[in-house]
Amino acid sequence: MSKIKKTPEGNEATEQCPICDRWNAPGACDHCEHYFGAYWDWEIINSDRMEEFDRAWRTFTDLVQDLKTPVDTVTDELVELDVLGEQRKYLLQSAADGESVSCVLRELLAFEEGSKVATEGMVSGEGVTLYLDSPSDFTSIMDDIKKLTELIKKIEAEQK
Repeated sequence: MSKIKKTPEGNEATEQCPICDRWNAPGACDHCEHYFGAYWDWEIINSDRMEEFDRAWRTFTDLVQDLKTPVDTVTDELVELDVLGEQRKYLLQSAADGESVSCVLRELLAFEEGSKVATEGMVSGEGVTLYLDSPSDFTSIMDDIKKLTELIKKIEAEQK
């Protein structure tokens, strides 16, 4: 008979964090600080951090896709200003291409994955829980989106 693992809060644990080894119960919102969310059917869900990021990403994507100045021209101007590193280039191109926020974060962040889960029936799907060792990586993406938004608005205003 196997012993049931418990979280520090006393909930039945469903998995162990691959970073700090804490036993977690994400479904009960009882998890370590490394827990980011779940990647389910190609979308990041159950994440406290995603709401603000999703709003910022939608605003940024709308801005880039509605540019009066061609995106290549904006990119060239940002390169001339020496403010366009690899991450910012990727963000700009992803926004122009209409990439989903989940796709962008999966590409840019070094997530550790929990165990794979698959369900069948009416609510079928599959996914994994996501853990992030360094929250500063996530914060830097948010900062880059805000800075790019500011710079692009300035470039657009100068083009008038």
